[in-house]
Amino acid sequence: MTDIGDVVVNIEMFGRVPTLQEPVVRHFYNPILRAQDVRQAWKSLVSEHPVMASLTVHNAGAALSWRDQKWVVDLYPRIHVPDGRSVIGYAQSADGIHFNVDARPVLKPATVDDFFAPGVDVARQIQMEAGGVEDMRINDVCTPEGIVRVATYSAYSAKVTDQVFVCLATIGEDGKTFTRLGPISDSIPMRNVVIAPRQINGEYVALVRANGVNAEAIGEEFAEIQIARSPQLSSGWVVEERPIIRTGQGPSPFQSKVGPGAQLIELGDGRILCIFHGARNTMANTPYSLGVAVFEPDMQSVKMCSLPILMPTEADCLVAKSVYVHVPQVVFSCGAVVVPTAWGGDSQDLFLYYGGNDTVMNVGWTRLDVLAELVEKYGQDPLTGKHLYQLP
Repeated sequence: MTDIGDVVVNIEMFGRVPTLQEPVVRHFYNPILRAQDVRQAWKSLVSEHPVMASLTVHNAGAALSWRDQKWVVDLYPRIHVPDGRSVIGYAQSADGIHFNVDARPVLKPATVDDFFAPGVDVARQIQMEAGGVEDMRINDVCTPEGIVRVATYSAYSAKVTDQVFVCLATIGEDGKTFTRLGPISDSIPMRNVVIAPRQINGEYVALVRANGVNAEAIGEEFAEIQIARSPQLSSGWVVEERPIIRTGQGPSPFQSKVGPGAQLIELGDGRILCIFHGARNTMANTPYSLGVAVFEPDMQSVKMCSLPILMPTEADCLVAKSVYVHVPQVVFSCGAVVVPTAWGGDSQDLFLYYGGNDTVMNVGWTRLDVLAELVEKYGQDPLTGKHLYQLP
């Protein structure tokens, strides 16, 4: 780890600029966080509790915060511990590249000692999270009372195999205090949820990917992104049966699975950009790639790019041969931040934080204008998979 300070980041340090051919440029010094960095930061904790010796650090939610008169990136990585569960850690950076890891996790499976909003079924919440918490997204949502920072995260059952629900929590100004709001739905298992940054027609809107584990789960298993709406953030979410994005038809790097990834980002013209993940079954494995789509301001329609913006390579999990690697051939993002001008960016520059092989944390540089152009040039029908262009 490198100590953070008031460092101005010249984004040209990535070596190349994002283009249509290479939309996401990997940082020279990836990975930016490894399990050994977390173990070092948690040294006192691990010495007393070896069960907290991290095996991985990946799939981090990210948010840009103005704190102590400077911009910082708050990072919330998923961290596997040896008993098979995951917890959420916290790291902060004054340049978006070099992170200091907090000495303890900030979110673990719920206990009665945690903070809960009024009306939350505490016993049900504890049961829901007992198998671990993971893959947090940080959503800054404009409400009538101002901007509210809401985390969405996956909660795993300790008793039912692969049963997972998505829960919500608000985050305090320190970036490390969580108040649980309960699940988006306690009847529909879900895996990935991101919330739009503003209300649409008086309602809060989210993209959800149902998990498809039991008969109550709507949608095709792992293959559809749907819209959920609610008059309030904390409860009342209703999932529309009609998918907004569907995979599983025709050749595609997203042919087998699809789900929302990093938090939604509003473009200057009111459209909303979604960086999603998708997977394709091959004879060897199921590589996960990242894709991009752009929603109209009302989120009733969407344009989806057929090309991946990032595919997994050996560069995404640079670890020693003796280090545990969780899932090969995976790039997966839960967070991105617009690069402040103080760090050398402009309103189009984005730091994309992504996990490599579900093992380490990496960062890439992309541009919103490049991603939007890709969507226009290389579209595919979001429901049928039909390519909307001809091969030259």
